[in-house]
Amino acid sequence: MYRHAGKKYKCGLPGCPTVLRTASELKYHRSLVHDSTSTNRRFPCGQCSYAAKTMSQLRRHLVRHEDSMSDEKLGYHCCPHSGCTFRTRFGFHLRRHMRLHTGTKPYKCRYCTYACYSLTGAKVKLKFG
Repeated sequence: MYRHAGKKYKCGLPGCPTVLRTASELKYHRSLVHDSTSTNRRFPCGQCSYAAKTMSQLRRHLVRHEDSMSDEKLGYHCCPHSGCTFRTRFGFHLRRHMRLHTGTKPYKCRYCTYACYSLTGAKVKLKFG
C-alpha cells in the first residue's frame, strides 16, 4: 500500500495520468517523458540518428536493429532446438521453455496424477482443480 500512498503531484499535461510523491520526481518525469528537445538526449544510437534520454530507452530502441546484431550481444537466451524461435532475456525462462521440448514435468499434483512443466501451472491446477 505504501507504493501508492502520498502521491500528490499530478503531471497535469493532457492525457498523462501520472501522479508522483515529490516535486523533483514530477520535474524529472516531465523532462523524461514530455520534453522533446534534443539537448537532454545524451545516449545516441550508433546505427541511426536516434538519441535517447536514458540508457534503458536506448536498449529498447536497439531491438529495432537486432537483425544486424547478434542475440548474444543484445542479451538474449535462445532455444537451441532447430525450428524453434523462442528467445528471452532471462535464463530461467529458457530453462522453463526447454521443458516443453524434453517433456519434463517436475511439478506434480499431490492429490492426483496431474503434472506440468511450470510452477504456475501447478498452482492454477491446485486452486481450480
